[in-house]
Amino acid sequence: MCKKLTFLVLLVVTLSTSGNMANADLVDGLLVWHGFNDLINGSGNGHDATLRGNAYISDGLLFLDGDGDYADIGTVAGFGAVNPLVDALSDFTIAIAYASENTGTYSSSTSSMLVSIGPDSAAGASDFSLLTGNDGQAIVFQDNAFITSRQAGIGYANGSVHLVIVTYDAALNLFTFYHLEDAEGAVAHGDSNLSQWDADWSEDWDQTLNYGIRLGSVRNSTLGGIGELGDLEGQIDLFAIWDRVLDASEMSQIPNYNPAIELASNASPSDESTFIDRDTILSWNPGIYAATHNVYFGTNFDDVNEADTNSALLVSPGQTGTIYD
Repeated sequence: MCKKLTFLVLLVVTLSTSGNMANADLVDGLLVWHGFNDLINGSGNGHDATLRGNAYISDGLLFLDGDGDYADIGTVAGFGAVNPLVDALSDFTIAIAYASENTGTYSSSTSSMLVSIGPDSAAGASDFSLLTGNDGQAIVFQDNAFITSRQAGIGYANGSVHLVIVTYDAALNLFTFYHLEDAEGAVAHGDSNLSQWDADWSEDWDQTLNYGIRLGSVRNSTLGGIGELGDLEGQIDLFAIWDRVLDASEMSQIPNYNPAIELASNASPSDESTFIDRDTILSWNPGIYAATHNVYFGTNFDDVNEADTNSALLVSPGQTGTIYD
């Protein structure tokens, strides 16, 4: 027997009613967002930043001096909770905007660490690293060759902030590097198919260890002892991770995007979903300042959007939880 389907409009009200509708597509799958006006993860998922060494933030920039400075992203213990790339068979996108003082032509011995995902103790388990030189970036996994993407003549040590985007397409087992051109938007400048490796390149990651994300320095002390993966001297303007591959039009929106963390986010079912089973349980991530939530149901968007606490469309007033059955 088929279950009856119905079309419903859901509105979750937190402490604010304004949104960022022009960039709503970038909310989809957003795991981590740091614009460094503060240390709070703008995606609302709890991966806040902690500064180490002499690292500091000012005017929306994370400043690192290249000598033991870094920022750890996420403070929750556990493998998957602080390692959003734990499932190598899933798509993802990493975006980082940075300026570097590294003038060396890219090689393993003259690289500067941008993003390091690994355990916090000496371990032979695999790590994911995104590195930079003055002529491009590279991805490296412990005990595997570098995946490089050089941009001859670009120059990353010119004092300007450069936005670099790396996507991983699991179906193709393909990494692609992008940068933004003023006139052309997002432009791919290199890719690498990993068919020569096991498709699940994280299979050796040790799930008993406490993995996490570090910006500006290597996280695993085993790799740190090699001496080839140098600390970043420069600034980071933006760091973000999505659990999907962004398309080029979305990438062009990143520099002007600002997630509204005071709003509820990551609704399930997702925004504008259709043909939803009536038995589906609704859930969402709370806005960072929200203490309670009002849930409204209706068949007309305007009616729901304009409803107040006296409305008959209010089906769950003042609930503290973020699930509605």
